[in-house]
Amino acid sequence: MKLELLGNGLNSRLRTTEYYLRKSFSDNNYDSFIGFSAFTKKNGINLFLDELLDAKKRFKSIKFYLGVAEKGTSKEALQFLLDNEIDTWTFCSFSDYIFHPKIYFFYGKTERRMIIGSSNLTKKGLSINGNIEASLKVDYSMSDAGGLMLEKQYFDYFDEIISATNENVKPLTSELLAEFIKEGFVVDEYKTFEDGHSYYHSKGRGKNKNRAKIEEFQEKETNEEKSTAKRKEIEFNVTDHYLKSWEAMFQLFINFKNEKGTITVPSNHSSRALYRWYRLQKIFYLDKSIDSIYPQKYEHIQRLKDAGFYFGDAHKLLQQNKEDEWMDIFLEAITDPLEKDRIGINHRYRYDGNRLGTWLVSISQEIRKENPKQRKIEIYERIKALGLDINTRTKDPRNTAQRFIDGLLNDNSPVKVEYQNKFNKLIFPKADKLPEEMKIKISEAWELRFNEEKKWEKKNKNKDRTDDWKSFRYDTFLNPEMKWLSSKNKMGSLYSWVSKRHKDKESMELIVDKFNETEIIELRNEGFIV
Repeated sequence: MKLELLGNGLNSRLRTTEYYLRKSFSDNNYDSFIGFSAFTKKNGINLFLDELLDAKKRFKSIKFYLGVAEKGTSKEALQFLLDNEIDTWTFCSFSDYIFHPKIYFFYGKTERRMIIGSSNLTKKGLSINGNIEASLKVDYSMSDAGGLMLEKQYFDYFDEIISATNENVKPLTSELLAEFIKEGFVVDEYKTFEDGHSYYHSKGRGKNKNRAKIEEFQEKETNEEKSTAKRKEIEFNVTDHYLKSWEAMFQLFINFKNEKGTITVPSNHSSRALYRWYRLQKIFYLDKSIDSIYPQKYEHIQRLKDAGFYFGDAHKLLQQNKEDEWMDIFLEAITDPLEKDRIGINHRYRYDGNRLGTWLVSISQEIRKENPKQRKIEIYERIKALGLDINTRTKDPRNTAQRFIDGLLNDNSPVKVEYQNKFNKLIFPKADKLPEEMKIKISEAWELRFNEEKKWEKKNKNKDRTDDWKSFRYDTFLNPEMKWLSSKNKMGSLYSWVSKRHKDKESMELIVDKFNETEIIELRNEGFIV
């Protein structure tokens, strides 16, 4: 069992729950998921949205069990889960207690991961600059008794939730969502309280009290809506403060770009001011209506372009950056002479801890589609130009043998023991499936590089060494005591073979007919059972 403390809100010394949600949904060790969250918002789901949707295509099961308390869970979050047909169950008690656990459980054929802590599925609950949160990540396998005990306790305790036998647990449907909205439990996201710190949670409880408070807050909500709308209007106006601070923010962007090596400022960046400024550049770039009140606009745009600022969809750029990172990893693998032949187009293959095989599978699957993405086609062509044709890279022994030959002939400094290991692992086990001409090519390449004949026969570990044994017995120089069993220093590699026959009667009986009467007596005197 492996334990790791997760946290956010204080500093960046620990991994966050957000990080491991993204990583776990992408991990092929897992094929099922159960998530418990007290309060859920779309801004929280957005943090791992791509990974969640990808996992939905691969996972056998994804289930969410979400608390529904007054203004703690948003309409957008539940609507998203409905629209994407993600199996979701709600817990709404209409009474004096709420569903409050935050547990994210990933499991597969052999591996398990449970994240237990305080992080709701909200941006503030998950992201590094959100609330102060702490969780414990527990990794274990099916052979770990402690982990399996934890898992049993988890399922035993939450049985009535997971099995939906608890009367408050209901499957999320469009009709149920409409009811929650009507009752005032679920509202638009911008109206929700921060992570459930609602009046419902702290003071008034019970169905009747909730309805009373809904009516009580109607006027307040109307004012809040107006206030929010006003704030949104102001947010995207060109202000004097914005113009005066533009140069300083531009320098912050340049410093960020030089330090991080990227031109995309993430939403969870420690400087909220820089992220807001970064977004405004994109908004003002597209907004033609502000040209007259923002004469510096085109000067700023040109400076941003010169600095490499990306005015397009940052999400697309992020995906492109990820592809470029994978290409860098692939380039390292294919230029490594010991790794090139091992590169596999399968989910099991890893290079330097990275799931390079899974990425190659995704490229292979995409280019086989009727209308593949142009970006994927370009990547495929780059990979092919580097010497790996994904479409022809199969486990056919002839392809493996040809790669072995090419690697051996093109290696400027081949190390025999390394190629012998490759031969033993990749070539010899399927030698019977290779055509004779391919075997001849391998032998010729071996002799050319190592100046020796390539042996194809398998070494017999049970080789009869009786003749070597007798030679040792009668060698007065090596064995002046004339013993059949001496020390390892004197007998060398023969010692293990003889020792086995000294202890094992059956092994000795297989060769006893090769000894004369005098030799058998000597063997018996030395403890051999003959």
